Amino acid sequence: EEQEEDEQLAAEAAEERQEARKEKIASRDPRLSIKMKMERRREGSCSPKRRDVPMMQLHVQRSGGTEQVELVDILALRSRSMFSDGARASVKSLLEARRHAERQDRLQTAARSSLQRNQSSPALRGPTPYQMSWDERVELVQDRKHKHCIESYLHKMNSRRERDAP
Repeated sequence: EEQEEDEQLAAEAAEERQEARKEKIASRDPRLSIKMKMERRREGSCSPKRRDVPMMQLHVQRSGGTEQVELVDILALRSRSMFSDGARASVKSLLEARRHAERQDRLQTAARSSLQRNQSSPALRGPTPYQMSWDERVELVQDRKHKHCIESYLHKMNSRRERDAP
């Protein structure tokens, strides 16, 4: 029994070596090597957020007819990368660029929401001060000043009243 197990283990090891040799020979062919690498990565990573390598289909005319070949889509890879100009960047500069982009996004969303709130206010529905004549602006300021004065008098009167009084 031990001899049979040893023979089976030896046969399995020989098969593995033979497959490794075939893979090594096949790896010299660029098309097969890319396919093998992609298959290994797919088998190795079971993560749901796995990014696929973008591939493009190319039709090649050969002596035996047209052949469809899969190539890596370099333009798609460059568009995904942070620095597509080919310049080398340090980790620190990449993190700074990401922080800057995130900060810009936050500022843009805050500005949009602030603008939407402000556009709904009644003060912005009329003409802007630059579109008014001098007399209209003076009248507007006097009205605001009068309203503020009345509000301050009401506030003072309400604060001096007794709390329990009707």
